[in-house]
Amino acid sequence: MQSIGSLYNVKFGGRLVFFLFLIITFYAKTALSVEREISIDKSRSVIITLPKGWRLIRTILPSERPAKNIKIINGDYVIIVSLIGTKDGSLLNISDEKIVSAVKKGAQQHLPNSVEENITVHKMQSNTIKGAYASFTDKTWVGKQPTPGEFRHVTNCALVIGKSIFGAVTYLSNEIEGEIFKEGLTILKNLRSQE
Repeated sequence: MQSIGSLYNVKFGGRLVFFLFLIITFYAKTALSVEREISIDKSRSVIITLPKGWRLIRTILPSERPAKNIKIINGDYVIIVSLIGTKDGSLLNISDEKIVSAVKKGAQQHLPNSVEENITVHKMQSNTIKGAYASFTDKTWVGKQPTPGEFRHVTNCALVIGKSIFGAVTYLSNEIEGEIFKEGLTILKNLRSQE
């Protein structure tokens, strides 16, 4: 004769383990990330999901300025974002080609002092943004440790967030291959608007 406990394990054990796994995964994700809201104007805002270790610093600008500037930091990784909403919430109709062009134009300033001889643009897209970025390595810091406040790499990025918000991004780091750098790109991919 089987005990009630053994019957429970046979009939419900697999489901219970799966259910507990889902609950733990949900709470682990919420405990390891936090959402912050940046108001663009009275009717629009941008939601930023910050993984553990990242923090948000808001830059206060005069209210007559259309841009909201923020810094997202994790140790030696600094993401500077200027969020600009269209006037009166009108649709921002920017093609992929114009986004790539904006990245190339912004990247021109870095090309003369970089190891890279050409601008290589990478597209990025999610359900909430479309954009592109290009990364550069400063010749000054090749084979050397940058001094505090200096960075080996700069990544320029242009984003369309939702229907009416543009993001101009400068991402400073000392590497561009590791997990934390990729985590920063994921933060950008996961930006979403409330309009």
